[in-house]
Amino acid sequence: MKIIDITMELSAGMDTYTSLAPIRQTFLRRIGPENYVNVTEIEMNTHVGTHVDAPNHFVKTGRMMDEVKMEELMGNAQLIAVPENLTIDADWVDRLNLTESKVIFCFGEVRFDRKLDYFTVEAAKRLYARGVRLIGTDCVSIDSKTTGDKIHRIVFGLDMLVVPGLVVAGLKPKTYDLLVFPIATKGAEGAPARVVLIDQEATARSIIDISEPLYDDVIKYKSLKPYKRTWVRDYHDADGNNMRMSSFQMTSHVGTHIDAPMHYIEDGKNMDEVPIDRYFAKAQVMELPEGGTVTAEFLADKIEPGVTALLFKYRRDRLDGRFDYFSVSGIESMIQAGIEIIGTDNFNVDTPATKKQIHMTALGAGMSIFEVLNLEKVESGVYDIIALPLKIKGAEAAPARIVLVEQN
Repeated sequence: MKIIDITMELSAGMDTYTSLAPIRQTFLRRIGPENYVNVTEIEMNTHVGTHVDAPNHFVKTGRMMDEVKMEELMGNAQLIAVPENLTIDADWVDRLNLTESKVIFCFGEVRFDRKLDYFTVEAAKRLYARGVRLIGTDCVSIDSKTTGDKIHRIVFGLDMLVVPGLVVAGLKPKTYDLLVFPIATKGAEGAPARVVLIDQEATARSIIDISEPLYDDVIKYKSLKPYKRTWVRDYHDADGNNMRMSSFQMTSHVGTHIDAPMHYIEDGKNMDEVPIDRYFAKAQVMELPEGGTVTAEFLADKIEPGVTALLFKYRRDRLDGRFDYFSVSGIESMIQAGIEIIGTDNFNVDTPATKKQIHMTALGAGMSIFEVLNLEKVESGVYDIIALPLKIKGAEAAPARIVLVEQN
């Protein structure tokens, strides 16, 4: 299985749409003589870099991101190369051999300036009539300077989804398995996303989204800043036109997220140094008894063959940290068994008693830690797991969208 990452890297100073504020990426804590942990904060508009636009972006009654099902963002997608200087019109759409509901148009980097129209209004309508429900593009928008927001309004009025900012230059036009994983955020009109192509056609999937939704005042570790999303544009005119746009501010350890070794290990790998194929794995969900701790004895003879990710279900009444979640011996036995990912439905793998020992032992061995998983409706057993964190340059952790795929 060849995984092709088609996501723009997020970093302070990256090019953004001209009217949007730049990304602000800040280290709140750095490992040093008086500190043992790296923690970053990111503030950005929801329409910067690779992202998903939901219909509510321009349609007042349109769906928001938390109303978009993950199944709509996964599956076969056709990558189509657009001839130089062509504006896609209805006649050109009619000549396409469209076989999928998801289409990615490759216009080329020279079209980033938006001087030439990408679509006509009739082309957008024709794509919908031919069964297209998701439009991806390597440009920053589906509208140009002359079309303004006409194409957005047509597409979202038809309840379609848009995924701009894809990095597809040089890829062969054909059908791929597309995975679009936006961060799980409530009440937003768009969301930054990690997007990959798998170089094969999609197989049937029955998925369980185990990501915790982000919203203001979402539960968090007590010393971290809260997640905060703000409307930066929200207007409705007399003609019925609507346009909403938001930004968010959060530390990289709020909500469902992945810790990289750099979080606690001074010379550990950061998020963009951990290979993305690690996050496509066989995972085993284990439920802990009340007050139970993961020890070497608990794990004895329990790990199924081929599993590289262990997800532990403590239930939400274990958030108070009265009982240790893990022992060092438990982590060491996982390392010996070849486990690369530890996941938990708590927001920390350590407790007041273990302090930083569990993080240090796991991350020191190069493991990845998944925290704040939503395992409430997940039964114990073996699944395939797909986890796609935001592509934040140089970060010690990143918010992630994570799903389980039920095995046949």
